[in-house]
Amino acid sequence: STPSSPYAVFHHGTFANGGDPYSHGSVTAAATAGDFYSDTATGTYELGTLDETPTFVQETVAAGEGGGKTTYKFTFHNLTSVDVLMVAGGGGGGGDMGGGGGAGGYIETKNTTISTGQKTIIVGGGGIAGCYTGSSTYRSRGRNGTDTSVSGFTTVIGGGGGATGHNNSDDIAAGNGGSGGGGSGGRASSGDYGAERGTGTAGQGYDGARSGQTWWPSGGGGGASEKGYGRDGSGGGGNTAIGHGGNGKQSTITGFTSYWFAGGGGSAGHDSSAGNGGKGGGGGGARHGSGSHGTGDTNGLTNGETGDDGSQADQREPPTNRAGGDGGKHTGGGGGGGDHHHNNWGGNGGSGIVIIRTGGNITTGKTIPKVNDITLDPANEASNVLISTQGTGISTVKYSVNGGSEVSTPVSQLSV
Repeated sequence: STPSSPYAVFHHGTFANGGDPYSHGSVTAAATAGDFYSDTATGTYELGTLDETPTFVQETVAAGEGGGKTTYKFTFHNLTSVDVLMVAGGGGGGGDMGGGGGAGGYIETKNTTISTGQKTIIVGGGGIAGCYTGSSTYRSRGRNGTDTSVSGFTTVIGGGGGATGHNNSDDIAAGNGGSGGGGSGGRASSGDYGAERGTGTAGQGYDGARSGQTWWPSGGGGGASEKGYGRDGSGGGGNTAIGHGGNGKQSTITGFTSYWFAGGGGSAGHDSSAGNGGKGGGGGGARHGSGSHGTGDTNGLTNGETGDDGSQADQREPPTNRAGGDGGKHTGGGGGGGDHHHNNWGGNGGSGIVIIRTGGNITTGKTIPKVNDITLDPANEASNVLISTQGTGISTVKYSVNGGSEVSTPVSQLSV
């Protein structure tokens, strides 16, 4: 049959926290259209069956990198001519002249087949923001995003977190990932100023950019289609290039041409404008002094956030209001870098997504014959037993009563 809803789209987190990007209005209406969240009810849908209540784990610093994710157990019908988009969680932005977070890894597979059977689908959450806190116990770069995976397909790698620190002995280099996080500080002026960028994964994303001159600008996070902007980055950036996030990729898998995924986060600025988020949900960086905050990207399923002054906090977990803009949910966008100095946080990375779309028919129904049930004949309970089967290919069954001799009988009505 041809499905009326040819999609199965898997998100991280609950419907309420997902931002309702398709304007469904309720988790039930979303599921009917093929959009699944961690609070979607189990049951049979157009492309298959959600076998178990999804497992949701919130990303936190205490949980460590790779902790935040939503896991689905989904049994698909036989699908042909299938396109599959997988995006991992974006990296968090660094703090204290922080680099932008790298985008989550991006892989789109065209015209493949998904055979009947249960698949495990893991949608990665975004990495937690980084900060150079007054208490040295809590200092960290932006955390890497969590990987996204589907049984039988290549795993996509979470984005690398942005580097943290401008001229401290314990500045922290950016993380490697699907795309790499951007460098911090001003390493073009001195190797002691700031920390190095992270590298991307071939076929999934690109490197972050290095930081420029003292003290600005830091490096933008890499995206799915290009390096972050800044020194040694995209656009031939020199020592004074603003650290915009690298652009992601545009996909038509949803039937639209306006959605981008996996954009890098913009970097922090100091007496200059901060970097803008890359296309695909990248968050904007925060600026210190003159200039403007970086703007979040608006080309994804949800928008990356624009950088702002944020709330300073000397603590292990980031505050609700962070200087760097968050990456857009369900886009894999990197978080923006936080500004100078102590206790200024970057933005969290955006969560990933899995989209499965079939361009052809689906095959449903039972393919393996079996005995379905055995009941007493209500018209003659004293002697007759009814045997029902499903599928084809069963003409007779063998039975025994109370451990007696085995007897063969045609399917339908059995006289005992």
